[in-house]
Amino acid sequence: MKVCKQEKFIIPFLMQELSEAEKTAFADHLAVCPTCSHDLEQAAPVHRWLDHQVRQPIPRQIEREYQRALRRQFQHYFVPLQFMSDITAGITKWFFTPKPLPRLVQAVALLLLGIWIGHLAFAPRFPHTLAENMAVDDVQMISGHDLQLINEYMIRSELILLTIVNSSTDSIRQSDM
Repeated sequence: MKVCKQEKFIIPFLMQELSEAEKTAFADHLAVCPTCSHDLEQAAPVHRWLDHQVRQPIPRQIEREYQRALRRQFQHYFVPLQFMSDITAGITKWFFTPKPLPRLVQAVALLLLGIWIGHLAFAPRFPHTLAENMAVDDVQMISGHDLQLINEYMIRSELILLTIVNSSTDSIRQSDM
């Protein structure tokens, strides 16, 4: 049996799923290709018969059992949705209570507590001693451009590294003996 590359367009052509350009190109191909036109003649009555069939509705009980099985199978995916619905229910309950005064008192108390904690966290501990210690004349600035400071740092770091290297080589020599 002969196979045509355009054979895949027969069913979409019958179901009218092709674009206008594809439809005209396939119609031109049907005039030339006897294999595709024969397959189209065989598929057309089946398509017409299926098109006129009435779809039977799914019974409610089967649908409910299927939904329950899906819910049980994928229950761990729906946890965040339940969490979000709990949050929205809590917000709705908070704002739409019949007695808003207790809620308002709680909100104001929490706001004042937050301001008090923020003040304690960011306020200077001893403001009078900070002002006294920060006299302009007494402050000595250390800059990275001070060549003497940089040289002293380099010398000390080299001495420390040499001490480490010497101590490690001494320990290696002692272990070899």
